[in-house]
Amino acid sequence: MTGGQVGPTAPFEARTTTTPYGNFEPPFNLPYLVAASGASYVARWTVLHAHQLERSIAEAMTKPGFSFIEVIAPCPPVYGRMNKEPKGVDTMHYYQEKSVIRNGADPKDADIGLNGPILVGKFIDEERPTLWDHLCEVSRKAKERAKVKAKV
Repeated sequence: MTGGQVGPTAPFEARTTTTPYGNFEPPFNLPYLVAASGASYVARWTVLHAHQLERSIAEAMTKPGFSFIEVIAPCPPVYGRMNKEPKGVDTMHYYQEKSVIRNGADPKDADIGLNGPILVGKFIDEERPTLWDHLCEVSRKAKERAKVKAKV
């Protein structure tokens, strides 16, 4: 989300143009939200983790079903300036200092605080039936029922 105004993922207490005294709403934990919605692939990376992000995008693109990757990127002109990171490199240093790579972590633990750790990694990577799988199964069962009716 843009840092110019508060968004649903803005960390609690983060300052933006629309929340100059800090965000008073707890942010959405997107990895947890999409995992609870049945995503088969869920990951989060910062732009500092370019190689991991590139690999994750390739995996997500070939994964059957719903895939989701949250990418945390800086907004130095507004969000960074209002939160004591006026230059993009300041935010990169913050990402380097605060990021914790934990592949396989439970997405419910992926909350982001203003000064707390940023949990990154591949959280969910599992095989789940897709819509196409379900449609094929329904079609197969319908054909079987039609054969039984034809014999009767």
